[in-house]
Amino acid sequence: VGIGSRAENAALAAVGSQGYARATYDLKYHYGRVSVTGVAMAKTASSAGAFLKALEGELDGVRNDLKMDIARQTYGTGDGKIATCGTTTTSNTVVLANSEALRKGEIYIGMVVDIGTVAAPTTIAAARNVTDFSIANGTITIDGATVSTTSADFIFRAGNNGASSTAEMSGLRQIVSTSANTFGGIDASAAGNAYWDNQRTNVAGLLSLDNRTQAFNSVKVAGGNVALMVSSYGLQRQWFNLLQDQVRYTE
Repeated sequence: VGIGSRAENAALAAVGSQGYARATYDLKYHYGRVSVTGVAMAKTASSAGAFLKALEGELDGVRNDLKMDIARQTYGTGDGKIATCGTTTTSNTVVLANSEALRKGEIYIGMVVDIGTVAAPTTIAAARNVTDFSIANGTITIDGATVSTTSADFIFRAGNNGASSTAEMSGLRQIVSTSANTFGGIDASAAGNAYWDNQRTNVAGLLSLDNRTQAFNSVKVAGGNVALMVSSYGLQRQWFNLLQDQVRYTE
């Protein structure tokens, strides 16, 4: 880009050109599949209404499951990880690092899961049914052979990940990452690509008016505008507590 301030009749800055980087994204496809058994059809054969109720129940269920999974992907990291494993030693009861995914309903009884790493999501287990879970203990129980896991392993929805790519869509935690990452095919950590990295303010401890304003201002300083703020329930509660002194009750 040829830009410069010059004296009268002085030579202008050397001509340049704008630089471009091409971000590449692909479509993601989400499917739901239901089945109605022959027994259910036979039992409801004499009543069209009863058969429709059975079919309606299946369709309502798969619709709700799809909504839940798309919500998880929307807020996820784009690599298909649902939960991080803890240490499990030769058991069908798999220890999770925490119970967050269970509390959110992202892992449930009847769900089919893979267990492994992002690069190899089925190395520990493939297509296992979740038969039970414990929020209090942060564990899930799977069918089939016993497994052993470490904190390097993760829970995935069965079949959503391959060794080199994921069929899941990019989520907010991938778009707004805690460190420079690759998104849209552009590596923000590579030399000359810092412009592609998102703004971040890493603050330990409780939320404060100051660090919230700091995060807001960092976007403004970089030339952006804040249009939306997304947070967890914990941060929402902290923000509410910060503003308690300003609450006024009127008749």
